[in-house]
Amino acid sequence: MDLKSFITSLSLPWRGDCINCGGKNSLSISIVDGSILYYCFRASCKLRGKTEYTLSILELKNYNSPKEEIKFIIPNFWVSPLQNKFCYAYLQRYNLIDFYSKHVDRIRYDPREHRCVFILKDDEGVIKGAVGRSLAFKTSPRWFVYTRNDGTPFYINSTGSNVCILVEDCISASYLIDNNLNSAALLGTNIPADTVKYLLDYDKLYIALDPDAISKALQLQHQLSIYKPTYIINLPCDPKYLKQEQIKELFKDVLND
Repeated sequence: MDLKSFITSLSLPWRGDCINCGGKNSLSISIVDGSILYYCFRASCKLRGKTEYTLSILELKNYNSPKEEIKFIIPNFWVSPLQNKFCYAYLQRYNLIDFYSKHVDRIRYDPREHRCVFILKDDEGVIKGAVGRSLAFKTSPRWFVYTRNDGTPFYINSTGSNVCILVEDCISASYLIDNNLNSAALLGTNIPADTVKYLLDYDKLYIALDPDAISKALQLQHQLSIYKPTYIINLPCDPKYLKQEQIKELFKDVLND
């Protein structure tokens, strides 16, 4: 069966065994802006790309059968991070008090879980979920995803720039955003298929992970390069640990892009 026939036999989005290499649950096929994107996550497989044909309105309706999305409502017991000394100290440690003052709708404190919570919103401001960082010692998991609808990353496009820096966690993203750099937290070191659509509005993508994650950065670059020019920024440490002068130097090409 050829690729087009295979895709048109599916209900998209779809994830399953690759028809090229046979990889178990390694092929992802999704719809972005009326086109079909397909990608095999096995490094040895070359099946990846974007279809040359687009879907008709009728086909889009058939493929995108409505899925009931669980709406996320911020609990009324979550409070300002400034109301808890541990949460305040956590934000202060990473120089994010000023960030919070500009984006008070994006950070909360969860007193029941004792977590600093980052609110996930899409580009229209719709709340899509939340992820929280534990403030307790040796709590597992350190990062807890309350809800994450539609693969939404943690991001704020406030600079008007056409480039975006991809980082691992919300702290790093917030820190870079506060230094006038568009950034998106992947909430890990993987990019789900439905997250890609949030990155397509940018002309260029930059990956800035911890230096120990260089192999993962290369894999992400390989994955994203089929959609947008994607580059890796070599860093001495995770972005949230950089000093402001280091950010200006390490990201000078991005700032001038």
